[in-house]
Amino acid sequence: MAKGLQDPEFLLRFEAESDPWQRSKMVGQKISQLRETFRRLSDEQRAELAKTGEVEMMTGLQLLGKDKKLIQELVELVDPPPAQ
Repeated sequence: MAKGLQDPEFLLRFEAESDPWQRSKMVGQKISQLRETFRRLSDEQRAELAKTGEVEMMTGLQLLGKDKKLIQELVELVDPPPAQ
């Protein structure tokens, strides 16, 4: 679904709209379209989509873990724990 919301044409229309209610409506319509597209996928296509999603999720979690560790190290440099 996230990739569907990253469609350049959709993003251009979304960014050009200033009314928050209209933006909300646009997102809702796009999600409805994506949901309908998902319903039409075959079982094999859904399985492939699930595999791709799992790989992307694991990659994201690894990056998140690295970022968390880096932030913790930076905080310790700026505000080291009190010496005992």
